[in-house]
Amino acid sequence: MDSYRLRHGITVSCGCYRRDISKARLTKDPRTRKQIGNATNLPLVNGSNVAALTKLSSRNISGVIGVSFDKRSGKWAARLFYHGRYILNQTFTDFYDAVAARKAAEQQLAKTNDLEIKAEG
Repeated sequence: MDSYRLRHGITVSCGCYRRDISKARLTKDPRTRKQIGNATNLPLVNGSNVAALTKLSSRNISGVIGVSFDKRSGKWAARLFYHGRYILNQTFTDFYDAVAARKAAEQQLAKTNDLEIKAEG
């Protein structure tokens, strides 16, 4: 922000004012106030976004979370990303092999970290 414009009244705020107004508006909204402090709204379990691990995206064409088709190589990729690293990152020529690898990696992760993975469907 140009300090000249602030000093001479051309610009009212550097952005701090807008942030304060947004914060006040957010805390006055009754729908938001009702949800403040509700831990069930937090999607993180053990530092991982559970919705990302269990909810099927509308962009998913394989129908299985963590399995996608790589057009360049013509293979199916099975991936599982957890706590900032790939637990599984392999490619397969057969779709069902990729699905089996993803499911096995999920089960192994659940067993070693005491996680409960919901079944799809």
